[in-house]
Amino acid sequence: MSQAVAATGIMDINADVVDGACLLVVSGEIDLANVNVFIERLFELSANGDQKIVVDLADVDFVDSTVLNALFAAAPRVRSNGGDMAIVVSNPTVERVLEIAGVDMLYRIERTRRRALERLGLTPDSPA
Repeated sequence: MSQAVAATGIMDINADVVDGACLLVVSGEIDLANVNVFIERLFELSANGDQKIVVDLADVDFVDSTVLNALFAAAPRVRSNGGDMAIVVSNPTVERVLEIAGVDMLYRIERTRRRALERLGLTPDSPA
């Protein structure tokens, strides 16, 4: 697990493989002060462009435009060899920001990790 501490907040980030997908779990706030850690992890997971990736933002309280830019920039890389990505969001404000920016046109946005895995064509082994 990595922790990025910034003057504006703290972000925890952890990457793992779950149910056949690369899982990137983020909590706290993602903003200009710590977005580089988020970008690095996302680009590491999408390096080959053939992975199913779930970005779990369920415990994220705040995102700014740098996060939106990172998600848009990652799309060609994520899908270059048949990969795909879904995003888990439970905070209505974060979900609204993603929708207004059009992120939901690129990636599936779901309320639960289980549903995100299913939308990527994966069968979750356990309820999440």
